Amino acid sequence: MRTYTCMVVDDEALIVQRLRLLFAGIERQHRQFRLVATARNGAEALELAADLKPDIVITDIVMPGMDGLELTGRLKELLPRAILVILSAYTDFDYARRALEMNVQQYLLKVPLSETEVAAALLRAQQTLEARESEAVKLRQLNATVRGNLHGLRKQVVEELLHGEVGPGGMEARCGELMIRFKPQKYSCFAVRIENLGDFRRQYESKDRKALKYGMLNIIEELLGASERGFCCELEPELIAGFVSRAELNSELDLLQANQSLGQSIRDHIHGYLKLTVTVSFSGWHSGWGTAPQAFQEAKQALEDTFYIGEGRVITPSSRLLYETAAADEFAAALRQLQGLLAPGADGQARQRAVQRIRRLLQSRKLQPGRVLEETERFIRAADPGNGQGRQEAGQPGGQKVEQTVEQTGGQMPGHNDPPRFASCHGLLDWLENGLPGWLERLHQTEERTEIRKAKQFIDGRLAERLTLHQVAEHVNMNPAYFSAFFKKETGEGFIDYLNRRRIDSAKLLMEQRDYTNAELAEAAGIADERYFCTLFRKHTGISPQRFMRNLRKRPLG
Repeated sequence: MRTYTCMVVDDEALIVQRLRLLFAGIERQHRQFRLVATARNGAEALELAADLKPDIVITDIVMPGMDGLELTGRLKELLPRAILVILSAYTDFDYARRALEMNVQQYLLKVPLSETEVAAALLRAQQTLEARESEAVKLRQLNATVRGNLHGLRKQVVEELLHGEVGPGGMEARCGELMIRFKPQKYSCFAVRIENLGDFRRQYESKDRKALKYGMLNIIEELLGASERGFCCELEPELIAGFVSRAELNSELDLLQANQSLGQSIRDHIHGYLKLTVTVSFSGWHSGWGTAPQAFQEAKQALEDTFYIGEGRVITPSSRLLYETAAADEFAAALRQLQGLLAPGADGQARQRAVQRIRRLLQSRKLQPGRVLEETERFIRAADPGNGQGRQEAGQPGGQKVEQTVEQTGGQMPGHNDPPRFASCHGLLDWLENGLPGWLERLHQTEERTEIRKAKQFIDGRLAERLTLHQVAEHVNMNPAYFSAFFKKETGEGFIDYLNRRRIDSAKLLMEQRDYTNAELAEAAGIADERYFCTLFRKHTGISPQRFMRNLRKRPLG
């Protein structure tokens, strides 16, 4: 039960002593009431009230210096929610009437003054306080509902704006409905992303996550100040977008400083109040609702930089990393080179050199993170061709991340049958240098049936030869028809599809070394028909063999 704190104010020592004795009895019977202070005059009462903030004040109405009426007025300003009870004598009825006119709800007669009367007055005060608090709770809930509906409506309309379903005119027309007085003449867009998503989703239930994101929206709106400065809304799970006016700024330096300051405030306040780590990123200057999609994409894409610089940062256009397509193409070639060095008995030093080449490329910070994750996924699928089909992507472009990563699981696999996943450049490098050999060993030992592993080894050792289903089935001592169905069930890929894909992979590895004609490549890959080889190659890579080689020759291989 809640405790209601009380204070007594009277200049007569005997009355104060009498009330102390009465409260001793009342507190034994009604444990919710507690006398916390007594004062002998108005000045002392105000000082104590400011410090203790009592719920109920019982005060004499006639005192020297500051009388009860003046004290009552001052207390109403200082403690607007407190209940004031007037102590009065019969001869002071006019004062009592004036006190009641000041919204003092009850008074007690000094003579006689009984425990029953004081307890009754306290219980009436408790009822009033409970009613007020109940109304306050209902009002807060109503406000929360209204604000929650407003945030939901903003999310819907802003999404339509960013997807081109609502034009600038339509957005302008709906600003009143959305309670947006922000004018987009000159503004920046910002994105706020919750980090450590695995921990966030494991630590909090759905309703708690919703409450935390609602708290984030309120914090950001408070920091934006007046609504003319900007507004925000949740656009994606764990991602909030906002728009802030920069009409008062005149230079890029001013914009940098203003965005840096706002971003740090958002980050620090969310961490301080909600204990959540967030990254905040900004677009450059924009004007008009028509540029909102571009502004949002700028801010969202900036979040990718955390792959290299770490999470919990403030990222502005001037601090963005610059990515190069050529570097990403070289990274893909380096992974293909490493792919050829994963087989048992491969040159360990050559593998280490290939990993060091990848390290140099990643440390240059010129590789677009989304492309890095895509190429790494292809590399993992090639290393695990039987079990990599149809898995959830290891990473997505555009700054999206998976729940569990190598960094979050101590370098171990997130799940027994899942490929490793990466949220940072450091995690990817650590896995390539330290985790890859162990992963391959576990993969071969635990994730493949013996017959399938034996069949794949037999196929991979004879890619340049004419190879049939019957030969492979005989090698693993299985009926050909049964082996065909068994192979597809276990790997998710038909025997011919697997064989053709591995042949194309072998051709791509050859291209890393020197130029070949299509006929030479077809023969080396075990495909008799040159035209059929070209058709298969284009099916698996999207381009012709010669175009693929020309792309490789644009840069040195390292």
